[in-house]
Amino acid sequence: MIKFESNIQTHETVFIESRADLSRIFNQETESSTDTFKSVFDNINNLIVNKLIKIISIKHDQGITFDQIQQLINQQILRLNQDTEKLVKWLLKNQDKAQYVWFLGLFYYYNIGTEEYSNKAFQLFLKASEDNFSLAQVYLAKCYNDGYGTQKDKYLTFKWYEKSTENKSISGQFYLGCCYEYGIGIEKDQEKAVSLYKKATAENGNQVAQYNLSKCYRNGIGVRKDEKKAFKLVKESAKQGYINGKHLLGYYYDEGIGTDINRAKAAELYKIAANKEYSNSQNNLGLLFMNGDGIEKNLEMAFYWYNKAIKNGNKVAQYNLGRYYEKDDEKNEVKAFEYYKKSAEQGYLDAQNKVAYFAYCYDKGIGIEVNKEKAFKLYKEIAEKRHEIAQYNLGICYEYGKGIEKDKVKAFENYKKSAEQGYSNAQTKLGYLYESGIGTEINFKMAFYWYQKTAEKGEEIAQFNLGECYELGNELSDLDKINYWYHKAAENDNKVALYKLGEFYELGKGVCQNKIRAIVFYKKSADQGFIDAQYKLDHI
Repeated sequence: MIKFESNIQTHETVFIESRADLSRIFNQETESSTDTFKSVFDNINNLIVNKLIKIISIKHDQGITFDQIQQLINQQILRLNQDTEKLVKWLLKNQDKAQYVWFLGLFYYYNIGTEEYSNKAFQLFLKASEDNFSLAQVYLAKCYNDGYGTQKDKYLTFKWYEKSTENKSISGQFYLGCCYEYGIGIEKDQEKAVSLYKKATAENGNQVAQYNLSKCYRNGIGVRKDEKKAFKLVKESAKQGYINGKHLLGYYYDEGIGTDINRAKAAELYKIAANKEYSNSQNNLGLLFMNGDGIEKNLEMAFYWYNKAIKNGNKVAQYNLGRYYEKDDEKNEVKAFEYYKKSAEQGYLDAQNKVAYFAYCYDKGIGIEVNKEKAFKLYKEIAEKRHEIAQYNLGICYEYGKGIEKDKVKAFENYKKSAEQGYSNAQTKLGYLYESGIGTEINFKMAFYWYQKTAEKGEEIAQFNLGECYELGNELSDLDKINYWYHKAAENDNKVALYKLGEFYELGKGVCQNKIRAIVFYKKSADQGFIDAQYKLDHI
């Protein structure tokens, strides 16, 4: 959102001139004839529509967002004391220009003086777009992006933003930049995105492009990282009243990004955005009050802003209150868990980790009485949010009947979900299940695939199992690879791999026979309690 106070003053200035124009037209026409009222009102409506189109175009190019246009139009119509329905009727009769076609579509799009009619708005935007009105092309692209009045089509979203840019639309340049940055209808090209943001910024000071470009410079996305440029750009965005820009500028002051740390200044900027219901600023302001950073510590104000942020759906604020109740003076683990759980349900990873930890505590009886059923329930809730460790632990519950009846198939399914998200323990386990046919059919190729994935990450059990796959599988038999993976596992102190290498050196299997080295490996394995190695040491 932008700060409407400053923009409204600009609009009033424009329409003060408009009122003078209206008065002049009316006087000229009434002097010539009392029968020319129709002509007078046609001219008045023509003037109003043209002025509104001009203002909306300018504001879009400066970075006003789609959701602010309805309020802008309503304010100006109200300020001019005009009848919206009569304005719509005039537009219906005057569809000879592409901008009038688009503007009528806008009334249907925002339900201003009409019933919302998505298909009608889309058709009007399409007609005006085909007549090369650039702002209509921007709105048509948005319809394709959102599936408004038509099927979603990311490719056509991109193509119409591209077409609007060809027709010199500054806002189109910005949205086309977003397509390239996020890969909407086109392959990602972050350098191209930066180029378009720069154009939108340089040509018309588009406040949202300044904001996006600042983040690109801060993170080195499509451009060389430059925190000072990032700071300068977001300062310009904030200066224009862009609330997201004000928040980000506050964050830069808070963290010292491109400038010295100044938490008092951060608090000042967060407060401006927080008062506009920007939930991230509300959360960050609550944190500053909680810690007394840059402002005097004030728990009452911290809770006030945290709760405001929570009402606006901020998952981090819920997590922060959970941390407060878990660790601070008013320790209350029940309340802490409630806040963590709410945050986790909204997908916040740190909160999901906390809930998973609570589940682990119930599972193992850490600081609380063992409750396997409660642990299972919590693992299941977080696993459904695609938390890979919870999915793995849920697999364990199903495999061994912890808090639920044993179910090898469900165990396999959860291990697989976790493995596919990259969790190493689950990948090794999945390899073992495929190898052993537990919860699924035996599949040595899949076992080999999953062992290899995690062995390459340095996981010693997978390294040993992969070596064993090469040793026992006829089609995979390869002494060099067997030795390679057993050595890798041995480097990670896998006691069975150490024993196997002892055997290889004792027998000269794939290596030069060397009983001294064999004894070294047997001893390392025996020291970890491996009975076969202890027996070998006694009889070698």
